[in-house]
Amino acid sequence: DAIASGTITDLGTSVKVNARLISAESGKLFSVASVEIPKNDKVKVLLSQSVATATVAGATTSGSSVAAKTAKTAAIQTVKKEDYIFELLGAWYYDDVKGVVCKVKVTNTTEDAKELEVITGKHYRTMIYTDAGDESVFQRIKIGSKMNTVQGGYYSSVVKKIFPGSPEVLEIIFYEISRSATKINQLQIKARGFTIEFRNIPLIKE
Repeated sequence: DAIASGTITDLGTSVKVNARLISAESGKLFSVASVEIPKNDKVKVLLSQSVATATVAGATTSGSSVAAKTAKTAAIQTVKKEDYIFELLGAWYYDDVKGVVCKVKVTNTTEDAKELEVITGKHYRTMIYTDAGDESVFQRIKIGSKMNTVQGGYYSSVVKKIFPGSPEVLEIIFYEISRSATKINQLQIKARGFTIEFRNIPLIKE
């Protein structure tokens, strides 16, 4: 049995489709594919519609439970805050370091460049809660090329200028996460002046 997951990125004149197949039993990633498609009229119509069901070639299903898992995994979570759109790209668990990497695409919706400041001091609690009972404060945060590592200070931050039409990827790294965790109940990100939250995020095991 397999779970299909992926993202669709609008590049203007084309769309980029990233797809993954994940084992429904182990949660491990076993196949990936990526393709860029010209955005013709048919593609524009598809992009304007909600996806209710999906068929994945070469993958078998065993009833509604797997279909429900597929829909849940493939759902794209987005949050709109303070002239930004935050789109969850996924969360990956790496067994060798017992760590989780969460990736979020950040888009500036204004016509001017804006500086996004993510607060990285421990007091501000950018963290995750997992279904295994983990409550973990981040260890590293990266926005584009800007990286910061928590060092126990009361206040520090990562600041990145984000230009219209040029989204940046925010990566947040957490360590000492239980291997038994299968999902993140809540991811909270503290930015200057506001908080972003995502819930029920499946963990992709690497």
